[in-house]
Amino acid sequence: MSRSPFTLLELVVCIIILGCLAGVLGWQAKDMVDLYQFRGYGKKLKEEFEKLQILALTYQSDMELELKKEKGVWKLSSKTEERALKKNFNRSHTLSLVEEVVWNKKKTLREVFVIFSTGQIDRKGVLEFRRKGESFYIDLSMPLPIQLSFQPPPAVRWTVPQRPES
Repeated sequence: MSRSPFTLLELVVCIIILGCLAGVLGWQAKDMVDLYQFRGYGKKLKEEFEKLQILALTYQSDMELELKKEKGVWKLSSKTEERALKKNFNRSHTLSLVEEVVWNKKKTLREVFVIFSTGQIDRKGVLEFRRKGESFYIDLSMPLPIQLSFQPPPAVRWTVPQRPES
């Protein structure tokens, strides 16, 4: 009598174990892809600020970047009144994985940044974007370069030098 290599029970157990492993690995892969996409938003935002600074300097025109939460989803939009750019420039991006935006340690639902024709951004501070325990930071406290980091930036303390005693 010949014995088959595997019984039906052994095959079922193997399929169940492989199914469980595939489910766990698939879940981890999805989390990793989401994290990569979330961090990509940071790069996109930094590039958007820098692009607006360059366009403001080039066209000597003010630019506007707006972050707002609409129907539970964060949107990024840029605008200008420059006629040469108006048709192809005013656009919007969706930041679907961002859960919370913090401006200078205060939660917000809408922030507007104006980039003047000199390339300066009207407001100084740190933007923090949060998602499931992950964050990235865009530091706008210095005019150039705009800093992107995945760790909280160090607190900047401005000090006025003391006048030397005569």
